[in-house]
Amino acid sequence: MKNLFRRQPLGAAAMVIALVALSVALVGPAFAGKKSAKIGTKQLKNLAVTEAKLANLAVTNGKLGDGSVTSAKLATGAVTQTKLANIEAIQKNLPVGVGPASNVDTVDCPAGTRVISGGGAYIVTNANQDIQIRSSFRSGNGWRVAVFNAGAVAQNYTIEAYCLVG
Repeated sequence: MKNLFRRQPLGAAAMVIALVALSVALVGPAFAGKKSAKIGTKQLKNLAVTEAKLANLAVTNGKLGDGSVTSAKLATGAVTQTKLANIEAIQKNLPVGVGPASNVDTVDCPAGTRVISGGGAYIVTNANQDIQIRSSFRSGNGWRVAVFNAGAVAQNYTIEAYCLVG
């Protein structure tokens, strides 16, 4: 069989062209038609992303999936009062008449905020008071509390809604 391939020295220009062609042939397919890949928890080593490595305001609500931050994923002590500076407490003090009487009312969070929690409270000033919180729950963008007074004296109670600003 006759040797069809003969070795001949390449000039400098031919060598550069050959190297560029080889590079395109090897690397080109890796980039062609690929969309940017998303990085998830499976691609990250444990503790690879730290606060020091993140740019200021790099993690925003728009970049987090719904339900992606859960209490199980937060380190103990990671969420502190100073870090929750964007929470506004809205209170309403209300009367409930002489028993048997009941009252139901709601405290709404202001526009541009979102209710995240709430509750109701009353102060016992004597042992004969008989006031009870019958229910306490989220209602729309606020917190709703129902109270019952079985005592012979009118009472006061407070509803509080905790609203996330922003």
